[in-house]
Amino acid sequence: MSIQNSLKPFKFFVLRPIDVFSPLLKAVLVLSVVASFSLFFYLTFSDQNSTCRGCYNAHRYSNHRKMKAFDAGEQPTNISHLVFGIGGSVKTWNERRHYCELWWKKNVTRGFVWIEEKPEFSWPESSPPYRVSDDTSKFNYTCWYD
Repeated sequence: MSIQNSLKPFKFFVLRPIDVFSPLLKAVLVLSVVASFSLFFYLTFSDQNSTCRGCYNAHRYSNHRKMKAFDAGEQPTNISHLVFGIGGSVKTWNERRHYCELWWKKNVTRGFVWIEEKPEFSWPESSPPYRVSDDTSKFNYTCWYD
């Protein structure tokens, strides 16, 4: 009887690497897919505050005090509390002013259009008021229409 024949009954104990890693890789793949779906559904449908994901117990690490949303007599922030500053060009204002006029409301919104020089045309009443910028030569900016 040869050595090979004497080891034949123990043949099932011999493991090939593919026999070990194939089921292991399949199990890892299944666990990864299940974990991904679980995380997706948890983040999508949980009752967490959607504005601060990942801020769990953030107050423990913060020195900020809790503040009231509004003190007595204060009103919520509205459009009149904001001041807009928009950079523009005299050369292109007549073509582009319509974008600004979509949201600009005289005596409601506040702000200015900053331009490089005084316009030679009459400034439209429907546009925000303009202000001429001081020397802007220190700003390294070029444009295709210059």
